[in-house]
Amino acid sequence: LRDRDMPYLPLIAGSKEYHIDAPYRSRPESFDDNRVWSEMMHSGMLRKDTVDTILAYAAAHRGMWLGIFSNRRRVVAFRCYGEAYGLIQRDMIHEFLLFYYAHALHMHTRGTWSVFECVDMDRDRGRYAPYCAPAQVTVPTITKWMLVFEDPLSLALWLAKATPRAWLENGKRISVRNAPTRWGSVSYEVESCLDDAEVRAKITLPEDMEGEAKLRLRAPKPYTIKSVEVGRKPWNAFDPEEETVTLPA
Repeated sequence: LRDRDMPYLPLIAGSKEYHIDAPYRSRPESFDDNRVWSEMMHSGMLRKDTVDTILAYAAAHRGMWLGIFSNRRRVVAFRCYGEAYGLIQRDMIHEFLLFYYAHALHMHTRGTWSVFECVDMDRDRGRYAPYCAPAQVTVPTITKWMLVFEDPLSLALWLAKATPRAWLENGKRISVRNAPTRWGSVSYEVESCLDDAEVRAKITLPEDMEGEAKLRLRAPKPYTIKSVEVGRKPWNAFDPEEETVTLPA
């Protein structure tokens, strides 16, 4: 819908109703916008511009706090992983990392790391919904996608697609062992030797992989990829702007 100040994607296909016009859950068009949008993004079917429309409207109309969908009152912890999926798929890494750390730091109890169902980000109010089993697996699930992500459209297998740049500061290492994918397990280790202007990687890919693999090296700025070697031989399949090295099946 484009009849107001900014584009809007209704919660029900074909509807002309804005969910924000009705009290929460008072009619179908106002029932859990956070759930509808999160599950749409999890489908992998949305174009980048549609994702942008959803996020912009939610952020401007009490539908998002610190990058995570809310139900107008509290951030919803137990089903927001779909939003994270859409952010990674559409390469919105800055937005994903805001989501990731906001969830980890604001929705988990300190010390025990149990997760509430919904959380009010304003700690002066301290409102929350109690323990919720599905919420416990949000951060582990999106951490897996951060490190190993299977693109649902291109079949590309992304490695380290959404990691923080600080994880590749000089001397640091990212290591993944036996992560499951549709083709079998994948393992890799990336070691930062930026003082020597190098980042080194060892990768074990599934034998029957159909698509290509993309290793992303999100090194701290201003470092960029200038050249690549694979098996000690020059390798031209890399993209400095995308920060990736492409490996064939």
